[in-house]
Amino acid sequence: MPKNILIVGMARSGTSLTASIFANNGYFLAKDAEKELKKGNEFNPTGFFEAETVIEKNREVYKAIDYQADNTWMFEPIEPKHIDTLKNLKPLPGHEELVAFYNSRSPWVWKDPRLCYTLQYWWQLMDENTAVLLVKRKPEAIYNSFLRTGWVSATKEHKRQTFECIDQHILQAEKTLKALNIPYVEIDYSEYRDAPQALCKKLNEGFGLNLSVTDLNYEDAYNHSSFVGKLSTRLDLLLNKLPKGWLHTLKRLAPSGLINLLFPERRRS
Repeated sequence: MPKNILIVGMARSGTSLTASIFANNGYFLAKDAEKELKKGNEFNPTGFFEAETVIEKNREVYKAIDYQADNTWMFEPIEPKHIDTLKNLKPLPGHEELVAFYNSRSPWVWKDPRLCYTLQYWWQLMDENTAVLLVKRKPEAIYNSFLRTGWVSATKEHKRQTFECIDQHILQAEKTLKALNIPYVEIDYSEYRDAPQALCKKLNEGFGLNLSVTDLNYEDAYNHSSFVGKLSTRLDLLLNKLPKGWLHTLKRLAPSGLINLLFPERRRS
């Protein structure tokens, strides 16, 4: 039987693309997908594939350890005192029931960057048919994607902070995997483009699947670290400095073909 999967990785590292593979192959994501799953936008056109119920439960875990921010990649970093509290946190009300609900609909997939920290809490509730898929991506590529979404500015300090934030998330996830002896498969976003056959083999062997390269759904046009992606990100940053009236005029006059080439996630007919 295919394993249930916890997708663990930094925001903008390819976790949405990864979750889509399992969603498209029958994995359960949410009770009411229409209401719970965030729709795609210009920065994630195919969707996010994360259940709002799971996200809300992760927020509850954060509050239980006295971390008040919504997430750890756009706000202040989580502190060692929070991690220490998390280690001994007992199941919160409704959380065992949530896991039981998902287990009754196996195979299922959870995806939320908050899992980099909350994995050690949730693992106490998981059964033996559950494993982790750790998704990594080059920090430079994640930073480029952060730039594209407008989460950071093109400054040395923001770049340093982003790299530090990425390291904190991945190091904590790896520490948890090792400490709790959690079975996991590790992939890198670059494998979607550079080694798709090997990636399929890794996923098939790790989770009892039968994926082919076409199941990966990778589109290089959406990679913000490709040549076109970097060019369009810089162009975006430049255009956003213009007066709004000028910007709207330029966008209206620009040929559709050019917009589709530089900003494929904003394709228009």
